[in-house]
Order: sequence, then structure tokens, then C-alpha cells
Amino acid sequence: MLKSIAVLTSGGDSPGMNAAARAVVRTALYEGVKVWGIRGGYHGLLEEDMFEMKSRDVSDIIQRGGTFLGTARCKRWKTPEGRMMGYKHLTDRGIEGLCVIGGDGSLRGASLLSKELRYGCEYDHRCDQQAARYGFGTSPRHRPRGHGPQLRLAGSRLGHLGRR
Repeated sequence: MLKSIAVLTSGGDSPGMNAAARAVVRTALYEGVKVWGIRGGYHGLLEEDMFEMKSRDVSDIIQRGGTFLGTARCKRWKTPEGRMMGYKHLTDRGIEGLCVIGGDGSLRGASLLSKELRYGCEYDHRCDQQAARYGFGTSPRHRPRGHGPQLRLAGSRLGHLGRR
């Protein structure tokens, strides 16, 4: 069993990020796992903007929009050197697992870390259908000719669009 994990949110804000982070933090703490929060996504990881989290850090956040941890795009993470630096920052603190909450680009970044450095990364393909519904009705983008409003689903590369 892991003794310590970190959680970050990355990419564009999406509904449910706070709820997902809260669930990760509270479940891990309940299981006796130390939890680190990383502010500002992968950028925060590279800048070592981390703090040890307690249950109170995730109280009263579910109803808030965005993400309490903050997000940021990070070009340095796209390089092997950047990922190696992030890996070093995690292992220096004894962090054995990283929970990434975000969309396709965020998960690609986690996957690269896993493949290059054999750092744990797991993706549950049974979640695909749930991911297709995630954010439904919350992100209006455009109104194509002859159709009703289209909704782009945040973080879903599945190509599913919801229509009102």
C-alpha cells in the first residue's frame, strides 16, 4: 500500500474537479495515506509548490467552481527533462503516487511520466462512458447552423458532444 500520494489538477477548469480532489484526499487520509496537494498543476510540481493536506483543506469546496488547487499549462512538462525534475521533486518527498485530475493533455502527461520513469500510472478504461458524460450541460461552446446549442465535454477526447 502506498504511504504517500500527491494530487494535482491540470489543464482547463472543469466542473467536478474540486469534488474529485476532495474524494481522493479524504479517501487516502481515511486509509492512512499521507496526501500532498500541488498548486498550479504540473507547473506547481516543477516549482515545488506543494503542501501536506488534511481533511479540513477540502471542506466546503464541492460547490465551488474551478479548482481550489489551481491549474496551469506547463510547456516544461512536455520535455523529458521537465518530467525528470517533477519525478525528482516527488521522490525527494517520499511521494509514491500521483493523482492527476484533468483532461486528455493532463492524462497524457501522467502517462509519459509512467512510461519513461516507471512511476505508477493507472487508467481505468471502464470509466470511458462516465467520462463522456462528465461536464455535460456546463460548457457551451458554439451553435452550429441548423442545430441546437452544442456542448463540448471538458477533458473528453472521446468526441462525444451533448446536445440540449
